[in-house]
Amino acid sequence: MSKLSVKKAISQFTPEQLRGLILDIYTKYKDAKEFLDFFADPDIEKTADRYREALNKEIYRVHHRQQSPRISVIKRILKDFSNLEPGFEAETTLRLEVLQRLTKVGCANRSTYRDTLFNGIGKFAADTCTFLERNGIIDEHIGIIREWVADTRSPKSWLNGFYNILNSSIEPWK
Repeated sequence: MSKLSVKKAISQFTPEQLRGLILDIYTKYKDAKEFLDFFADPDIEKTADRYREALNKEIYRVHHRQQSPRISVIKRILKDFSNLEPGFEAETTLRLEVLQRLTKVGCANRSTYRDTLFNGIGKFAADTCTFLERNGIIDEHIGIIREWVADTRSPKSWLNGFYNILNSSIEPWK
């Protein structure tokens, strides 16, 4: 069914039927419940804290006795948060917190992480910079991102794979 068909069907509802439909959707679908709860009471901090918890759980996830965050899950959580339309300031804060934690965790686990995870973190860094640039605030945050990337550098050159990936991913914004 297309959006136009749904719009046409809904236009024939009475206000009472429309309220009933919305309440049915609220009851049956978790995503709709979350969206309508946020719509009714847009407490951005409370919602951001809930998403921050889920993100931290994923960033510090342990699998086979090693920390192994899944970048795809992190991106999905951030997309779900974005779908609530909390404002780009809240999204920016959450994205930067995630990037900072990922660089710290990646640096601490550089000997046990695989290159695919490093590449995923690098792509996330580039996506974050793109998000910041699209909202016109890249200049405010690129300095701190560069510091986080510089902190991943090791005196032992053979450990600098993570640094090199991160550095090349933020290269266009230097």
